[in-house]
Amino acid sequence: MHDILEHSTPRAVTANPSSMNARHMAKMQSSKGVFLSLPVELICRIMSFLPPKDLVRCCQINRFIWDIFKSSSRLKYIAELEFHGLAPNPLAPNVGYSQRLKRLREYTNAWTHLEPKKRYSIQMTENGCVYDFASGIYANGHGSHPPVSGPLKFHRLPSGSDDSAFCMQTWTHTQLIEEGGQFLDFCMDPVQDLLVMVSSAPTESRYKYFVHIRSLTSNEPHPKAPVPSRPWVEKSGPLVDSGFHHVRIHIVDDIVAILADDGATMVRLSLFNWRSDCDYVLTMDNAVSSSVDDFCLLSRTSFLTVDFNGDLGFYTFTDPALYNRGASVLPPVRRAVFNLPTPAEGWDYWGIILSFNPIPDLNPPAANKSHLLPRPSLFQCGSDDRVLLCTFNLFNQTNARTSSHTLIMRTRIFFESVPLTKTEWANWGPNNTRWFMHKHEAPWIHSIHGYRIVDKVAAADEDATPNAPMPSEFRLVVRDFNPKLIKTAVNEEDVDHIRIVTDPEVVKVEEFRDEITTHLPYREVVSRKTYPCSNVMIDDSKIILCQRDREHHLEAIDVLVF
Repeated sequence: MHDILEHSTPRAVTANPSSMNARHMAKMQSSKGVFLSLPVELICRIMSFLPPKDLVRCCQINRFIWDIFKSSSRLKYIAELEFHGLAPNPLAPNVGYSQRLKRLREYTNAWTHLEPKKRYSIQMTENGCVYDFASGIYANGHGSHPPVSGPLKFHRLPSGSDDSAFCMQTWTHTQLIEEGGQFLDFCMDPVQDLLVMVSSAPTESRYKYFVHIRSLTSNEPHPKAPVPSRPWVEKSGPLVDSGFHHVRIHIVDDIVAILADDGATMVRLSLFNWRSDCDYVLTMDNAVSSSVDDFCLLSRTSFLTVDFNGDLGFYTFTDPALYNRGASVLPPVRRAVFNLPTPAEGWDYWGIILSFNPIPDLNPPAANKSHLLPRPSLFQCGSDDRVLLCTFNLFNQTNARTSSHTLIMRTRIFFESVPLTKTEWANWGPNNTRWFMHKHEAPWIHSIHGYRIVDKVAAADEDATPNAPMPSEFRLVVRDFNPKLIKTAVNEEDVDHIRIVTDPEVVKVEEFRDEITTHLPYREVVSRKTYPCSNVMIDDSKIILCQRDREHHLEAIDVLVF
């Protein structure tokens, strides 16, 4: 192997005659140019800076380079990352390329066949409606509905880099907010050791909410947050408290975005830079935000909204921190609108949720040395053609019937949209989405990561037993929308549980005025094993199986590590 450790000095290596034909070598020595006359290790180092596609082309047209490629873990690692639609993780530990290549092949093979390397079962003692799952950390708050009455408990889940003797690490934040307010919701970014919490303000305050910026591991004010507690939304008019507060928080790099609905008088969507001492908060026009049902950040400069009518709005915005530098910072600008299919008469969209996990745009922070946080993975999902999950119900006001739907969207279509356009469903939806219908509602918030969507289907022997005791046995289903994988063939021995879906999905139901056809291709893998679970979640290297009792109280989680 011609592996070069970081910062090492290349040394001359004579090619091994046994690895390539001696006569071929003799011919090459007289005809190759200066570049191919360099030491093999130096050639490997230089070629590693090529774009992966160019690297593969060079190997295809030059036999000498192909022979070098076959003996280099570094070059094979770069090429196989490209083949699987993955990219190096900037925070990855500095390990040898043979080790990286081994891990990559284990990882891709495990996901290809949906066969986890390890399985861990964890009993849960807390049960709360407010929870989050990000970068290998699962957190749960006590209470049946916001405001949350009890502490937050965090679980550092096992990962692919942990050995079989992994010991669960947990910690609890008891004091969440100052006296006088009520804790409503939270979001976390373990990569930045960041915990963002939103609470209602004390009665005597002139504001409705406070946003708290804390360290995820210590619960202290975050050391990189100049303003660790920010007042948000000034009170106006007579105080009306419905007792209901719906809050959604998203984090991308240094941008925090929050959507709040007090259930009575206000819906507000705002963004701010948590690393800046600037107190300027970008706020969407109130007349527009009042109809927003949900939103998600697509990057640190763009986000997507969906309203009650089924219209998707694509917005861009300027970093709020620039306000302190004298820059003109305008409210978010709507660049395009994309319509969802029109419901039939008497049917309305209801409970629309958007889920997406964007890749950070900024240079990554220094690796956190806390033993409570997971070690960074060696690679991550590429940024091209990532998908977004949109789940919603259709509701009929006449007979109170409902139906549940899931729509997978390719996010590239939003970034490629012509500014200030309104695009009808027929002009964008069929080629950029895939539609699924469901018999029952399910929590989908954390069922997407990168290109993958995780779902569950009842085991074949349970299809006819709807009254089976809980938890029921399910097969896991992973639908991978990575365009790189659509071109790969399925081995004959795997056709019973793996399929490439390229045929259109046609939905013709009474809930919609017109027939719906979607074409976005994907690879589907169904697990051969069955698992007891109530709902499922996913990240880059894990599937989380939540087991709940009949009252939907969380009893345990199983962690499948890939």
